[in-house]
Amino acid sequence: MATSNKTFPAIIIGAIVLVAVAYFSGVIPTDSEVTGTVAPAERYRAEQPSSDEIQLGDQTMQELMQTDAFDRLIKDESFRELASSAGFAELAANESFAGVMANADFAGLMANADFAGLMANADFAGLMANAD
Repeated sequence: MATSNKTFPAIIIGAIVLVAVAYFSGVIPTDSEVTGTVAPAERYRAEQPSSDEIQLGDQTMQELMQTDAFDRLIKDESFRELASSAGFAELAANESFAGVMANADFAGLMANADFAGLMANADFAGLMANAD
């Protein structure tokens, strides 16, 4: 017990001496060295491009995908089955079919309300199904 009474003051005195040496040798900064404000970091700020500098490609497909008709079409189960069928993939790959779809007269026919009524007619559908 007598040794612990002597080591405790020695440890305290050693710590004080260690702090004093650190302070006077410059390891611990003085008040004048730690005062001030922290400046914000300098970040790179690039100039924002103007609308004239941004070149967009063909927006036709984007405009089509934003229509209500397209939304209904992709949610229609029968259309999804048709689009995933092998027959539809073969038709879409056919060059003759692509030529018909690109024809302006055919596009006009498909937009015609009378033609749409004819295509919806059950008698016409039966006539078209009859190969003879």
